Amino acid sequence: KGQGGKEWRDTTWLGEISELGMAGGLPFHLTRAASLEAGRERISLGTAELVIAGGGVQFSGTEWTPQQWLSRGKFSGIGLRPGGPARMDENEKNGKVLRLGGEWDIASTTQLTGSLRVTRESGDWILPGNMSFSPLGLQALQLSAHAGGGSLAVQLNAQGERLGMVNANVSAPLARSASSSLNWT
Repeated sequence: KGQGGKEWRDTTWLGEISELGMAGGLPFHLTRAASLEAGRERISLGTAELVIAGGGVQFSGTEWTPQQWLSRGKFSGIGLRPGGPARMDENEKNGKVLRLGGEWDIASTTQLTGSLRVTRESGDWILPGNMSFSPLGLQALQLSAHAGGGSLAVQLNAQGERLGMVNANVSAPLARSASSSLNWT
């Protein structure tokens, strides 16, 4: 037992993550220390900023309790490129790296609620062909998703020289299973 008769399992650790990173296929690293609170009933990460895929991700609120989890933040300049990380430099020079930005604000209690928005900031995507690659000539790309009221609604808008115009709306109900995980119904 801890001081005052409290169980050690009821304690909370307060500190910071000063270094976090990974090398390899999708390298990333933390750009500055992030506060972290961890206990049996709550884990909370303060503002955290990562450099990943040539862009940045900022977590402005992340928390877990047995009753809920939530996360919100934004990202910019995240690069998606054909041919994987090994071809990043070559693709970057040719303007083939599709760079995305956006934001999210998601929570889950008894149901999933929140939103996600992803937009094209620059670049293009190429489709592999038999002997060559064909660029889509992307001019615009936006994906928006909203969860609430037991359903998920997704809207996609894209425009490109080879793609033409694409507008799609999809809506699906969400339900919790007995194991408390979200499932499509």
